Amino acid sequence: MSVFEISPLVNKKGLRLAGELDLATAPGLTEALLDFASSGGEVHLDLSEVSFLDSSGLRVILALARSRGDNGSVVLLDPSAAIMRSLEIMGIDEHPGIEIRHPSAETMTV
Repeated sequence: MSVFEISPLVNKKGLRLAGELDLATAPGLTEALLDFASSGGEVHLDLSEVSFLDSSGLRVILALARSRGDNGSVVLLDPSAAIMRSLEIMGIDEHPGIEIRHPSAETMTV
C-alpha cells in the first residue's frame, strides 16, 4: 500500500504532499483539491516531499489546472530532480495553467 500524506500549507493557498502519488493515492488528492477548483488566485502544491509520481497523479494535477480556467495557475513547488524529470517528460512544465517554482534554490546562496 502506498504511503501518501496531504496537509494544508501555512498560507492556506494550497497543499503539501508527501510520499507516493500514484493510482492508489490519486483519488485522495482529487478529493482534497475540490476546495481549490473554483477558488481565485494561485493554488500551490508543495511537491518537495513527493517521492514518486505516476500518470494518475499527473492526471489529477492536469485536471485541477483545467478546472481553474482563468482563476489562476497551479504552482508546483520544489519538485525533486526525479519528479521534475517526470514533469518534463510529460510536458507538464510547458502547460499554460501550470507553473513550477523552486523556492529552496532561490533562497540558497552561492
